[in-house]
Amino acid sequence: MGTTRVLVVDDELIMRESLAGWLERDGYEVEKAASGEEALEKSKSSKYDILIVDIKMEGMSGLDLLKHVNENDPEAAVIMITAYGSISTAIEAMKNGACDYLL
Repeated sequence: MGTTRVLVVDDELIMRESLAGWLERDGYEVEKAASGEEALEKSKSSKYDILIVDIKMEGMSGLDLLKHVNENDPEAAVIMITAYGSISTAIEAMKNGACDYLL
């Protein structure tokens, strides 16, 4: 069995780098994307086991990315993260197939 592949998607550099660093230290193979659009491009050529996705980003939102991922790779686990959580956003994310929603 190979290493678990994770894609961290966040438009904030410090969050993206911090999450990636912690995951790499724990033995995960990690790639990073600064936008939903970049994440979609990466997912066309690579398969990820887990995507950790910020909900609020410029351009494509994390919720929009979640929908694309679920259509194209339904086996990938998507974890939504946000600093601006709301019950309605959490419900929408979970209804659209997110595995978890973290504040």
